[in-house]
Amino acid sequence: MKKKYGYIALIVVFLLASAACVTKPVSPTIPSSIDNLSSLTKNDSLYVLTFVTDTEVSELIEDLADYLSLSDSSSETLDFNNKAKFNLQNNKTIFNLQEEDNNGDNNIAQVKEFYDGLIGIFEDHSQATNKLKDMVNSSKNLIGMKDLQVEIKGQAKEHVLEGLESLYSLIGPQEATDEINLLTGPIVEPEVLVLDYRDAMYLRLIAGTLYAIYESNDVVTEWFEDIENIYQKSDEELIEYLFKEAAVSQMSEFWQDYGESEDNWTNEQFWTDLDELVKGLAEISTPNDQLNTKDLLNEGVLEIKGLGFVIKKLDFIVEIFNQVYIFETDKTNNKGWTDNEKTSLYEYLALCSQASESDDDISIKNMLNESIGLDKDDLESELGVNIDELKIGGIDLFSAKWKDLLQKIDSILPNNKLVFSLKVSVEAEESEESEGISGSADISLTLDFNKLSDESLDLKNNNLGIKDTMIEDLIDLEILDLLAQEEIEEDKIEELINAILNDLTFYSSENKTLEIKIDDSIIFKAIIDIEY
Repeated sequence: MKKKYGYIALIVVFLLASAACVTKPVSPTIPSSIDNLSSLTKNDSLYVLTFVTDTEVSELIEDLADYLSLSDSSSETLDFNNKAKFNLQNNKTIFNLQEEDNNGDNNIAQVKEFYDGLIGIFEDHSQATNKLKDMVNSSKNLIGMKDLQVEIKGQAKEHVLEGLESLYSLIGPQEATDEINLLTGPIVEPEVLVLDYRDAMYLRLIAGTLYAIYESNDVVTEWFEDIENIYQKSDEELIEYLFKEAAVSQMSEFWQDYGESEDNWTNEQFWTDLDELVKGLAEISTPNDQLNTKDLLNEGVLEIKGLGFVIKKLDFIVEIFNQVYIFETDKTNNKGWTDNEKTSLYEYLALCSQASESDDDISIKNMLNESIGLDKDDLESELGVNIDELKIGGIDLFSAKWKDLLQKIDSILPNNKLVFSLKVSVEAEESEESEGISGSADISLTLDFNKLSDESLDLKNNNLGIKDTMIEDLIDLEILDLLAQEEIEEDKIEELINAILNDLTFYSSENKTLEIKIDDSIIFKAIIDIEY
């Protein structure tokens, strides 16, 4: 009996230990108030609050604001064909223009130099840049703590208000800064100033967005290098870069014979040579009975890098806006104010920017609660089809609100699949000569974010292709005679369409489905039903 109970006790201990392994970490301990910001370290969840007061971060933002302001003012008199060159000296931005001849890649060079100027500012403020990273990392612990409310007292309160004034003067409406003195003007210093959940999320958003600019350096630099590499090539070099030598040789020979002629479709020899070309190209790589992108394109081309970074940052932004929406729905009135006799940082900035009482709408929830507003009748009229369904992630775009779409995308990013679906139908227009053609299409586009984030997207890795017998099959259908007719009979059209579809490597005649797969991460699928 003792042995039996011993086993039971052992099992209970094992289950408790297993549960402990999968239980979420305990939420960080958050003080109810803070009066000394210097006590916050980079590992503290509230460290993001120092974004408002940190001198090095403030200098970084000031230089970024000067840089962007100077580039905007210069663009009014800047011919976009001129090259914009930005240099940094003594942590100040200097905007120089150098006249250059107009050329195809000049715009790209200008954008690149503008971007390099931004990165240069972050590098000149390396301490502030590292602090932004620490703020993003440590504030992650605050996600989900919608009851967060930390009173800011004493010296901390004074420094935060000064920091908000400085921040507003840099990023707020310029016409308002001359009219409103935040500390001595019409806005009364709040009796109780608090950091709430919305404040923490917005501070996390700003710090994260700024750091993302610097963090994107490797990815964006590689994009620019790839683009410049293509733009700098001559037409012949570009063809050599993109296409396999064997493919270029065969296509060039065919082009020499038929490239200048306009009546090839009525030439029997053209169809014979085209059949030989398709079969010859199909033999370049396996399988030898299909012509696909691997037969034509070189390795290393049409690869898109850095999608993982983009998806990660998109997830970061979407998550924060969804968290703010949740907070405002649960904790604020119908205009986004907390109405708790306390003033949050966001509310204080709102009062400063509007110079009014708390009767203006400062929320994002009201905008997100609005209907997406897609008009079905207008879209059907524009497309000329009946739309039976239009959804993103199962969300009906004709009836859903923006918050539905936001929450769905938030639940999908960064590792799940997002499906776009469209169902359309076309009714036959009958006439004396013809009964017309009707049909329907069930179309979907699936994005697998987990696979898209994993490695580079290789556009060549797909199932696009044709059977090497396609042209031969068209010749057997007497395509030359059909094209010579002024009007082709409907049964011949149906036979021709079916022959072409059956020779596509991405079409299943059994279930009438087109399915295009790109690198196993993007899947386009269309079930087509046509009635003649």
